Amino acid sequence: MVLSGQLVFSEMATFYFDKPGNWIEEGWPVYERLHRLDGPAIIWHNGDLDWYLNGRRHREDGPARIWSDGTQEWWIEGQRHCEAGPAIIYNDGSRSWWVAGVRTK
Repeated sequence: MVLSGQLVFSEMATFYFDKPGNWIEEGWPVYERLHRLDGPAIIWHNGDLDWYLNGRRHREDGPARIWSDGTQEWWIEGQRHCEAGPAIIYNDGSRSWWVAGVRTK
């Protein structure tokens, strides 16, 4: 039985169960930290995508979190961050601005 919060490692992927029935479909661990340079480090079973670098949500060339509902979030080194526009664009078109993990607008 897999419990909430349990990491399950295989040779090519890490599967993380954040609650019963909600699992990561594919993940890329490096020394037990999520890390991938050429795509999302987590592909959730529902289609959500997460980019990680050295265990922290991070992406410089686009949103680091893309929800299956269309919501997009920009993260740098584990903090919501975007200097060029909103750090979150919700699926309804509303927006939220963040810099270095602090909401600015």
